[in-house]
Amino acid sequence: NKENNYSNIIALINKINKNDSLYFSFLNSKAYYLLQLQKYDEVIAAADEGIRANHQKPKVFFYTNKGIALTNLKKYDEALQTYNKALKSYPKNYLLWFNKGIVLETQGKINEALAAYKETITLNPLFRSTHLHIGNIFYKQDRLTQALMAYNMYILLNPKGVGAFSTIKDLNSKVAVKNPNSRNEDLKLLDADDTFKDIDSILKSKIAIKESYQTNNEIDIAIVKQNHIMMQQLKGFVGNGSFWDDKYVPFYNWISENNQFNSFIYTLLFATQNIKHQKIIETKTEEIASFFKLAKGKWMQIVSKNTKKINGENQEIFYEYIDGTVNAIGRRNGKKVIGVWNFYNDFGQLSTKGAFNEEQKKTGKWIWYNHLNKIQETAIYKNGDLEEENTMYYDNGKIRIKAFFSNNNLVGPYEFYNKRGALVEKKNFKEGVLDGVYKSYYEVGEDALEFKIPYDKDYIEGEVINYYADGSIYSKSNYINGVFSGKKTTYYPNQKISSEVEYTNGSLNGSYKTYHPNGQIYKEGQTKMAFYEGTWNVYNANGKLKSEGDYKKGKLNNVYVAYDTDGKVHYDYLYENGEILAYTFYKKDGTVLDKAFKKDTLLNFKSFSPRGYLTSEGIYGDKGRKAGEWRFYNHNGALESKVNFVKNLKEGKYYAYHKNGNIAEIIPYTMDVKEGYYSAFYKNK
Repeated sequence: NKENNYSNIIALINKINKNDSLYFSFLNSKAYYLLQLQKYDEVIAAADEGIRANHQKPKVFFYTNKGIALTNLKKYDEALQTYNKALKSYPKNYLLWFNKGIVLETQGKINEALAAYKETITLNPLFRSTHLHIGNIFYKQDRLTQALMAYNMYILLNPKGVGAFSTIKDLNSKVAVKNPNSRNEDLKLLDADDTFKDIDSILKSKIAIKESYQTNNEIDIAIVKQNHIMMQQLKGFVGNGSFWDDKYVPFYNWISENNQFNSFIYTLLFATQNIKHQKIIETKTEEIASFFKLAKGKWMQIVSKNTKKINGENQEIFYEYIDGTVNAIGRRNGKKVIGVWNFYNDFGQLSTKGAFNEEQKKTGKWIWYNHLNKIQETAIYKNGDLEEENTMYYDNGKIRIKAFFSNNNLVGPYEFYNKRGALVEKKNFKEGVLDGVYKSYYEVGEDALEFKIPYDKDYIEGEVINYYADGSIYSKSNYINGVFSGKKTTYYPNQKISSEVEYTNGSLNGSYKTYHPNGQIYKEGQTKMAFYEGTWNVYNANGKLKSEGDYKKGKLNNVYVAYDTDGKVHYDYLYENGEILAYTFYKKDGTVLDKAFKKDTLLNFKSFSPRGYLTSEGIYGDKGRKAGEWRFYNHNGALESKVNFVKNLKEGKYYAYHKNGNIAEIIPYTMDVKEGYYSAFYKNK
């Protein structure tokens, strides 16, 4: 059953680590399922955790679940406090306003509830439940016209939604019989418009229900007739300027003016279970679909236009919606957006605030906000172009980027800071391009320079210096017109040279030298057009030769010789265009330990340590690529690993071994990429 399912889901959620990035999303789900199980105290505990914690997830749902739980516990004051607190962060969230209205209505604060319900409608014209509550309030006060308009809208916004049929049935009864409620004259009901009293009297008289009253609609029931006579009476109606006069009445008059009454009725009764009526409605599906689309659009258009007092003057304010939910509020001049506009995210939270001029271009100061309702960015616009200072902020309020614009182009200093407030980058712009010295700093800020790069018209020009954190130089390089050219020198922390490498047009070209930390040369050779070229030597830190070989276009050719630390020849390989053709390993007395030559396309290869132990064996196949099984041994000759190669790529299972010979791990490979089930084993198993 559902209860068991919910409990099982909660049990799974409870296993999620609090450090998991999805924890708070699941915590919100937990609160929801606890709500279904009516475990209200646990809902509140989960919601409070989500509200108090510092995370990126929207907290509106935690507030909502907590408010509902408190309402069910009849802790109405606490529920109101919860919703009011939430509305400070999410002021245009229609569900918060609706739920607040329910609490106020439950407390008997009817006018405050109505104000909340009206705000809900303005924020989401397509949310239907509000109209049912408003209809009930006005029906209980025996204001039938206003109640009928609200009840209709509840059904109309989702004609086949949950509760549509029961509302149709109930409403048909309400308009057919005498209202058992009487008006409370002591209650000065918000938007109670006595100019509706004549229409109320006609509805109460039930004159339209008489057989002689005709509507020209195929369905002849009370709800149809009472709506018809109400709409006839609303033509030319002038009320007292209330919400009904401003919203509901124009909508019903639009129906009448466009001869849409029959379409309205068929849509209203779409969920009927009366077989006779169903048959009629089944023939009107296209008509209903067309009307439903038009009616939603018209209702949103009506609700979007509002009059608000700004600086002591009444001004028309327009709401714009995405999927029925408000996403922007501001002024218009005809179809043009002008003046200050506020923009909101999906949760009703202010995201952006700024103004438009008469040409609908951004003007003045614009502000963007983060999920904490703190300023995320500020910018100045003039006729749609960025001007003056543009500043971005971290969630902790510290500056992230400070830049300046002129005519939409970056100009002057551009500064980037880390979350702790330390300056980590400083640039300079001229007419939108980098110009001048760029500096970047280590995380501690300006006291520790990391890079110094000169720019001229967006190109690096001159000497680039990279520093260690202590201020000593790590490297120097030179650029011409944005291209790496000349010698690049790198340094050890003791400032001895680590390497000297020559470049031309961004590629290796010329002398190439690297050094040991003691200053002895480590590697030297020449490069040409990005490739190693000619003789290359490698030396030990004591200055003795370690290896020597010849390169042609980056590939080894001829004999490559490697020496042991004592200066004696360890081995030599014969290469042709990077492919090994033969090898010879030597003993310490200079005699041959092992050698082999390529036969046809295969070279059976073995390598040995200076002490004469086998270190690897396998086959070099076509084009000098490893093929078949290769085995690798440690310097004492014990097997360390084995794996199969196909065209120089690992393929199949790679086996690694403990020193005692037992398998240490198995790693599956596909085309040299680890893929599949990895296994590791203890030494004694």
